[in-house]
Amino acid sequence: MKVLVCALVAIFGLASSSVLPQGRIINGYEAEAGQFPYQALVQFAGEYICGGAILNEKWVVTAASCVVTSGTNVAPAVIFSISGGSTIINRGFNVKINQIVKYPGYVREGQINNIALIELQKPLTFSKDIGSIALSDSQTLSSNDVITVSGFGYYSLQNAGKVAYNLQFDDDYKVLSDEECAATIDRENDGSFFCLSHRRQRGICNIDIGNPAVVGEELVGIASFRISEDCGSDQPDVYTRISYFNEWIQEVISA
Repeated sequence: MKVLVCALVAIFGLASSSVLPQGRIINGYEAEAGQFPYQALVQFAGEYICGGAILNEKWVVTAASCVVTSGTNVAPAVIFSISGGSTIINRGFNVKINQIVKYPGYVREGQINNIALIELQKPLTFSKDIGSIALSDSQTLSSNDVITVSGFGYYSLQNAGKVAYNLQFDDDYKVLSDEECAATIDRENDGSFFCLSHRRQRGICNIDIGNPAVVGEELVGIASFRISEDCGSDQPDVYTRISYFNEWIQEVISA
């Protein structure tokens, strides 16, 4: 399998952030069974590389940066699979992928419009441990909103490199205004993304890309990138805003 991964890297030029485990949610809390039934994991040649959210029995949403080559071409679907359905790593389901659809306007530089949809080869059977998450249709997020991010993250900076045995989550985030977010990353905010601030030694790391951000029972975002090169810094993290892409999502999954 390692030979296969190396060959694909050589042929398709997959970015290191798309094929190598480099970190996840820092200092999160352990989830209880069935607490996040929509949580998914994206695997590349058997290696966990990103997170995702289950939208229905056949579709998962993640970040485009998780599934494209060094340019913007989608990597072969046959190399990927989706797992989930358990708060314990390496348990639950593992399903092969039928197709990957990235947003047509995705730009790798700056991770603009960083979103993609993954269709499973076989539909999932929903249960208390496997379920979907509704899409938020609100463009507005408030600093008072309680946003929860989940994923199988490294549980501390001191244990970097060790994937958490239990699914992790954190809700100690604050939504920045669109103006603050735009100023932080020096980019005009067209509404397609938002920023979540957090304390030092918290937040996402590379493999958390694609993980869901939820308010109440609705998906409001997926992790797109972190501003700092270092995990656990006090710099905000950037998320793709789901409501901005709702029309495209519905067109793809209902086709």
